[in-house]
Amino acid sequence: MKKYLLVVLYTAFSLNCLAQNKLIEYRKILDNGENLSIKTVPVEIVVSKELILDISLMYETKMKENPSMSGYSLFLFYYSRKDGDIIPLNGKLLIRTTSGKVISLSQSTDNGITLFNGDDSSETSIYIPSAWMGDRWIIPNYYRKFGKYPISESDLNAIINEGIIKIRIETTAGSIEGEYNKTKKIMVNGKKESRNIVSAKLLPYYNALIENLDPYTTF
Repeated sequence: MKKYLLVVLYTAFSLNCLAQNKLIEYRKILDNGENLSIKTVPVEIVVSKELILDISLMYETKMKENPSMSGYSLFLFYYSRKDGDIIPLNGKLLIRTTSGKVISLSQSTDNGITLFNGDDSSETSIYIPSAWMGDRWIIPNYYRKFGKYPISESDLNAIINEGIIKIRIETTAGSIEGEYNKTKKIMVNGKKESRNIVSAKLLPYYNALIENLDPYTTF
């Protein structure tokens, strides 16, 4: 019986690790284990037919663009037919949670950033302010616009726990806005629940990030 229980626990742990792996884009331990950079895969959140956001969650013990800073970031993409507009350095990202809390974040990179490749951990994933991505069935001949926004742990928790009802992205061509219902009926683990769509979508990725923050644990 004890042997059977151990097998069940090991199998459950293995399946959980496999699930978590799918949510993590890369996990890079640096400087002989003293520092860590970790990023989830993007979560696609549709605001409208014209506005689709991809949001990843990041944690760095030394932020790539400013090694004196550490902590969490929202890594955000939106898509546009225009090449010229970008999210400028220090451009604002305003978020209103379901409780009415307003979170103000600032774009932290100027000419883009190079991060790690999830396949081989090489530093080859290049993110630039405006990148032509080809044809997309919703947005033909589209450009991907990139922003990285450091965020405090308390503000990130507010987004995860409460959700988002409004978002505004400052760009060089003006502001882009989107709104979400406070709650709506969505499928969660095979059941329909009234949840905020942003909170529901980001939660498993947030959990995967948190569970892999210790550089001394095995991924």
